[in-house]
Amino acid sequence: MHICIEMVGEKDIVLPIHYNNITQGFIYNMIDRELSGFLHNKGYGEGRKFKLFCFSNIIGRSHIDRKSNNIIFKTPIKLEISSPDEYFCAYSGLFGQYFREYPDNKTGYIRTPCHVL
Repeated sequence: MHICIEMVGEKDIVLPIHYNNITQGFIYNMIDRELSGFLHNKGYGEGRKFKLFCFSNIIGRSHIDRKSNNIIFKTPIKLEISSPDEYFCAYSGLFGQYFREYPDNKTGYIRTPCHVL
């Protein structure tokens, strides 16, 4: 399943240039706690562990502030998440159309309308 999230904030969204771990944390915080713990701590498979979801870079207008080593996004921004795991998609909190608010000390609140493609 492919999920596309569009996020709108009142201020620019400021992230470090290497922000993938922040994006991954955002996703883990949005999904069911039990599933989040399983994926983060155990995953699927023997030996090498698989999380069975992937995500895009943040999509939107941006520029890099080389002095602070940050990337500054103008809202709205988009994030695409994919997973073959039906449980992840059905119980992730990303499923359906609704708004969630996530506090962030640099952007205020990000309202997130979610829809499934």
